[in-house]
Amino acid sequence: MLPVRADQTDAKLDDLLRQLQSAHELEQSQFIDSRIWDIWHRHTDRQVDKTMAIGMLNMQQGALRKSLATDNKVVLIATHFAEG
Repeated sequence: MLPVRADQTDAKLDDLLRQLQSAHELEQSQFIDSRIWDIWHRHTDRQVDKTMAIGMLNMQQGALRKSLATDNKVVLIATHFAEG
């Protein structure tokens, strides 16, 4: 197996990525994946969280250009954020 390492500072990510890599059941993988995304989507700046939520909603609604534009805002305002 390849080593896994999270690029964000939350200490839980490294362990979750290792668990995901070794998961044998789909349900277990989905649960771990969900926990990882919850961490990746969380930021200390509420404006970043709000902008991310808008981008995700746009993507879910099929407004992909709008979603990309919103995600680009996240990149500009939070360059060190995992999703930025």
